[in-house]
Amino acid sequence: MQAALRSQGTYFLSPPALRQRLRTTLRHAAPTPFLRLPVAALAAAGLLVLVLGGALAWFHWSPLTLADRLVREVIAAHVRSLQVDHLTDVASTDPHTLKPWLSDQLAFAPPVIDLSAHGFHLVGARLDYLNERAVAAVVYRRRQHCINLWISPTASATTAAASLATRYGYHVLHWTHAGMAYWAVSDLNQQELGMFRRLLQPPGE
Repeated sequence: MQAALRSQGTYFLSPPALRQRLRTTLRHAAPTPFLRLPVAALAAAGLLVLVLGGALAWFHWSPLTLADRLVREVIAAHVRSLQVDHLTDVASTDPHTLKPWLSDQLAFAPPVIDLSAHGFHLVGARLDYLNERAVAAVVYRRRQHCINLWISPTASATTAAASLATRYGYHVLHWTHAGMAYWAVSDLNQQELGMFRRLLQPPGE
């Protein structure tokens, strides 16, 4: 096939003079703009890339604070309780049923408060594990929104104001009161979740 193509005149060898002119043109062609940059400018650009890369790596790999880790942990536990259909170990709307059961399972007596008169209905309770310890999880419902309330003893007897964090569409309220630490998690709006906390801990208590 190669011989046939050459015999039909469709293949031409470039003349030696043309090849020489191409070599000369390429040899004297101007370098690319990047290569014409001064050495100092190239070094500064390289240093900037290293600094930005280091900063991004630090933010990505730096250890989480305890508060951030707990926020992620309670959100994961909240989502898991909804996904695996393990919202409660004991389903009841009666605090006098839930509180003794939790007290028998745990080394402390968590408060269980009926807020149904305010639109926060008790669903039940379960045992859970948070911050490397067994805790009580009391479940409420507000319309179609589920609220997980984790309760565990704390070493501090002082009352700490509630802190709010929002991650992945969930709101997390954390506060301490009367020797107990509370974590409330829900996709309920911030205002109603704040009202839920105030009902659990009225002003002045």
